[in-house]
Amino acid sequence: MNQENYAVGKSPFWMEYFELINATKRNLVADWFSKQTGKTWRQNKFLKSVKKALEKVDYDYAIPKIEASIDENGNIYYHKGHDVCRGLAPIEWEDKAKAFAPEYQSEPGTIYELYLWYAWRIAMGYWSLEYVCDDSSGDGNYDNSPDATHDIEPSGAKNVGGAADGVGNTFKAVYDDAGYVLCGGNCHIGGMVDPVAATNWYGASHDKNSYAAWVLVLRKPF
Repeated sequence: MNQENYAVGKSPFWMEYFELINATKRNLVADWFSKQTGKTWRQNKFLKSVKKALEKVDYDYAIPKIEASIDENGNIYYHKGHDVCRGLAPIEWEDKAKAFAPEYQSEPGTIYELYLWYAWRIAMGYWSLEYVCDDSSGDGNYDNSPDATHDIEPSGAKNVGGAADGVGNTFKAVYDDAGYVLCGGNCHIGGMVDPVAATNWYGASHDKNSYAAWVLVLRKPF
């Protein structure tokens, strides 16, 4: 149980796999952002999204630090070392995300919630802007990373940038203003091709990608 982020006695065991993004962390991102000047088009694109995230996300939420898994009954859960849930269509994920923890308002995550978390990790010094935006080959499970397995790893296998959320293992599927989007890369892609903040759009509600792991958030994390 993460006693720093959640009240003792009120949190289920899986809360240890979630990171609370509160006002303190968002203010840290805002301060970091105010000092940034992008050096590449990818950095400028990411910073533009972070700016929009700071404008849109004015609430506390919690985001998973590992990839989700799915049980034999089709229910989402979080447990390190288990198979990653991937390949769900948006219409399937939305129902499963909302059913995960309705008391905490669990819902599909957005690119703004994801990128605020990424920006916080940069602001904390866990990552560099260059690693996130330009070339993520140096760590994670990308095809050309030093410890690449060239296959999908179990959830929580590698800690990268302060979390074990599957960097270079699976695409991160989230919603944006136009529909849904796949962020980052997977185990068969090089880290300079689709770094952490890369985006690939897929619009239809029934589209599936076997290398995509959806991200949910808790919008009532207390």
